[in-house]
Parts: sequence; structure tokens; C-alpha cells
Amino acid sequence: NVSGDMGISNRLNVGIRGSYPRRSANILLMEDGTPIAPAPYLAPEAYYNPPTDRLDGIEILKGADILAYGSNTMYGAINYITKKPPLKPTLGVNLTAGENGYHSEYLTYGGTWDNVGAELQVLNKQFGGFQDNSQSAIFNTTAKLYTELNLSSSIYVKLNYHEEKSKASYSALTPYTYSIDPRQNPFDADDLNTIRYGVDLIYNFKLSNNIVLSSKVYASQFQRDWWRQENTLIKASTAKTYLGNDFYNDRYSYLDGQTFENDDYIRVGKVVGGKEGTRARNRTVRVAGAQQSLKYNLEKEHFKMNFEATIKGHWESFANVEIKNDSSRFARSGTVDKDQFYELAAYSGFIKNKFTYKRIAFTPSIRYELVKMYGFDKLFISKMTNNNGSKYFGSQKNVYSSFIPGASIAFDLINKYTNKLNVFGGIYKGYTAPIADNAFLNVEDGVVSTPTLDKPINREPEVSLNYEAGIRGDLMKQFANVQLVYFNNNIKNYYSAGRNEAFQTLGAVNINGIETAINLNLHKLFNSEKHQIVLNLSGTLMKGRILSGLLKDSDLLKAKHTDATKTELIDKINSERDGFDVYFSDVTGQDSLVSDKLSVADYSKIKRLDYVFGKSGISNNTVPYLPPYILNDRLTYTFKALS
Repeated sequence: NVSGDMGISNRLNVGIRGSYPRRSANILLMEDGTPIAPAPYLAPEAYYNPPTDRLDGIEILKGADILAYGSNTMYGAINYITKKPPLKPTLGVNLTAGENGYHSEYLTYGGTWDNVGAELQVLNKQFGGFQDNSQSAIFNTTAKLYTELNLSSSIYVKLNYHEEKSKASYSALTPYTYSIDPRQNPFDADDLNTIRYGVDLIYNFKLSNNIVLSSKVYASQFQRDWWRQENTLIKASTAKTYLGNDFYNDRYSYLDGQTFENDDYIRVGKVVGGKEGTRARNRTVRVAGAQQSLKYNLEKEHFKMNFEATIKGHWESFANVEIKNDSSRFARSGTVDKDQFYELAAYSGFIKNKFTYKRIAFTPSIRYELVKMYGFDKLFISKMTNNNGSKYFGSQKNVYSSFIPGASIAFDLINKYTNKLNVFGGIYKGYTAPIADNAFLNVEDGVVSTPTLDKPINREPEVSLNYEAGIRGDLMKQFANVQLVYFNNNIKNYYSAGRNEAFQTLGAVNINGIETAINLNLHKLFNSEKHQIVLNLSGTLMKGRILSGLLKDSDLLKAKHTDATKTELIDKINSERDGFDVYFSDVTGQDSLVSDKLSVADYSKIKRLDYVFGKSGISNNTVPYLPPYILNDRLTYTFKALS
């Protein structure tokens, strides 16, 4: 499930098997097998994504095999496969231009000389944006070196530098603004600047024909400075009064001559003391890792064994600073409102052994992971008079470990009708590590709360029991290539329901569905070799259900409601009254639970709204952001050099 983004869409938004797609935070992102999220544990949101210009392929990993790669194994993983240096020295130039000021320049030079392969890739990409004040620019360069030291060993080195400068905004159009001018965007002081440095070093050593050792070291630094204008929602009819003549004439004069209804709202810069403010949310992330792998292969007649073992250390630090500017909206300094720092160490071991006998393959695997993480509120610590200068003074600590087993089985069906058809199944434990924002909490009997002396930090990962079964292969002398998979994910300790939404009583969720893909080589019906006609069909059907949990609303009551949406909300509450805990304010201003059915007139009295899931709660529910179906089709015709 690919969800869009503004600009060149360099911030990935992908969901796999029902995962929340925003910034792909719930899936594991890798490039050539190395994690590339800014901080895969502490801050996994995909603010860096390799441009597809320099890719050779994209690998999607699902099922028990994902356990070999690390955390965030609950839903799936994406592994970007980059291009290797060419065999012959080659210069490549790719120039592209388009509307809205789009242009891209991609230059490569590389080749193989004796036992050394090398390549340099340079990409520059710019885009004026679909709206005013939404331009983007990306510069990405990668250098690769591969050399065979001798018949038994080789070294691979990759260096990457990535920079993005975008007028990225969180301030969306309202329906009214969109109807007047879809290209309007008055937020000219939104600035996103990111810089990333990355290095990979891989050393392979062949001990014998059956044993290969592989050592990997990787490191990266990612910095994000993001200044965003503070905004507010006002009635369109009050724009000139609220903004003042200068701001109005500068960016809102498109409203001149318009007539306004009562429910016509616009989003504008928040004005305080005659100034529009901006706030920075700046991050600096450093990641390093080292792993050692051993692969042992054994083959005797009808029996094969492929053994793999890996040990890994992974370290992260994450600095998160928020700054409120103190003058013009274009000021890039001010008062520090938040100064947080986190560090993490994760140690893991993984063992997998694939046993193959004739046409049956069985693969058990297990992963163990120990995580230690610390959090520092630097502003709070700075005010503590008893600070003794020790490294971890005033910090919060969370330590957890997990055993993560999995197994898969496959059987090849071979006959004159099927050619080769593979029937497979798998089961494994999924695992999503708690991120910096929610790792330092207390959980007792599923209830999430702020830790105290009597309630220690004990937040653990979200876990799941995942299983799948399917069939894939060729039919009718390769006329058709088919794939059909059923999957079922049962998730516990479910905390993060979506942006600004979290379970206060940890939820349980089930997501299941069917994935299918069919490739039909239609030209085989005509026994044609010159002409090739291929029909590709793929689709996913999914359904999700929240089985239990309590969720406090963070957004619905903040929205600007019309009479129609107020009626819709009240009708929804009344239709499943036991599934909604509604609170009014009592005479002391405290939350007071009410159980009666509501009328539309009661809407203004609602102070708090909780959603209750389970047997007696909201039964008519689904997992947020989960598309019930995804369908893709493609028809390709090829004749000699024409496609």
C-alpha cells in the first residue's frame, strides 16, 4: 500500500500487510541488506529514501525469512538493491525534464579493471511543486568499490552522501481553499533540510567450498532541520481582520471578491503580537553496526543443508530539539522548548538451518535480541541542583529482550501440467521495537501510564503471531505464473494506532488477507516467438479487526464540525453506546462519565471521548489506514526493439 507525499515524495509512505504506512515506520527498510532508516529503533520514520534512479531492483520480504534482518519484523521489509559497477568502463548520462519546474540530471561512470570494480553516481533533482511554496531539491552521490583480494576473499565499500532542501509543509488546504485555488499555499517559511552520510564495508572470506564468512561494518549520520510555520484554522470571512492588511495582501488576496458561508474555513499563519511564528523540530541521528555471519552448505545425494548464523551489535544516538523563534517567521533561532537525547544498544544473534530432502524443504530459525536504551530530558536535568556529572544522571532506562522463533516448510509439485509448483507455509513471531517517543512508559495489566517510583519503566515491544500458507509457480508449460498466499497476523501489546493516536489500554489486533499475482504469457497461445504479449494481474484483499483495547481520541473533537458531521458523530456513538466512553465537565471542571444516549445539542458538552474495543465495545471497526483491496493490472506487448 503506497501512500503519497508532497514534493518529490522522497519520504517513503508504504504499508505491508496492513501496517500503518506513514513514513514506513512499521516496516524494516534496507539498502543492500543494511538498515537505512535514520534510527531503525529510536526514530524509524523514513526521512531518507534512496532515489530509484540508482536502483537495480526492490525486494519485498515477508514471512519467517524476515527474522534474519532485525527489528520491525511484524509486517515485512523492503530491501533496495543498488546497481553494481559495470563490467566494461561506461559513462552514463540521463537528463529528464517536466512540468512544474521539474528536472533531473543523473551521471554515472564506472567499470571493472582486472579484479577491481568501481563506480561513481551523481544525481541532482529539482521540482517546483504542485502548489505555491512547495519546491524540492535533492542531491545524492554514491561511490562504490569492489575488489577480489584473492580467490578466497573480497572487499566491498560503499560511500553515500544525500542532501534534501524542500519547502515541506504540514499545513494542508481546507475544502474551501481547494475549491477556490488548489495551488494556494501561504506558508512560505516552511523549510526542511536534511543531510545524510553513510558508509558500508563488507569483507567476505571463503574458508572452504562449504563455508563462507562475511563481516559487515556500517555507519551513518542523519541530520534534519525542519522549521514549520505555526498555523490556525479561522473562518474565511474573518481573514482580513485576523491577519491584518500586510499579511492579508501578501498571501491571501485571492479571497478578494469571494462570498463566504458559515462553514468556510481557511488555514493561516498563527498571528501573535503582530507576528507569525515558526517552530523548529531538529534531529541528529547517528547509527553504527557490526555483524559477523557464517554460512555452511552441505549436499549429499537427495539431502541438502544450508546453515546460517549471525551475531550483531547495533548502536544509535538520537538528539531531538524543538526551538520557538522569537521574531519574524523567517527567523532561524529562538528559545529552546525541548532538548531530548536518546541512546540505544541492541545485541542479537540469529540461527537458521534449511533442510532439503528431495522436494521437501524445512527451515527452522530463531533470533534473540537484547536492547538497552536511555532517555535524557536535558532541559529538566539542567535544573537539577544535585547533578553529579555522571554520564547517565537523570536518565530514564528501559531494558528488554526477546526470543523470536520462526519456521517454514515448502514442497515442490512437478508434473506435466504444473511444470513446477511450490506449496509453502510458515509461522513466526513478529516484533516491533518501541521508539523513543513511547519506550519509557509503565504498563500494568495492559494499562499504559507515566512511570513513578512505584511503577517502573517496563514498556516492551509489540509482538505478533504470524502465519501464512500459499502456492506459487508455473502452470500449463509456463503459460501462466501464479502466486496465491493467505496470511494472518495476530498482534498484542498494540500501542501506536496512528499519528497522535495511542492505546491507553494496550490493544489486540488481527489482520488477515489474501495476496495474489498472475502473469499470463498470452503469446504462447499463438506459438509466437517474435511477438510477446504478457498480462500481469495482482491484488491484495485484507480485513482488520481491533479485538480489544481502549483508545483516547486526540483529533476528532479538535476538528471544525458542521451540523452534518456533528449529527454523524452523535449517531455513531448512540448506535454502539457501550463502545464509547463520553465525558462531560462537572461543576469542578473534572471529567464526568455519562452513559445516557446523546443528542446533537450535547456535542458542545463533550470534553473527552474514549473508544472501547472488545466483546462489549465497538464491534463495527477496522484497523486504521488498511485498504480492503489493492488491485493492479498491466498489459505489455513486445516486438523486437519495440515495447
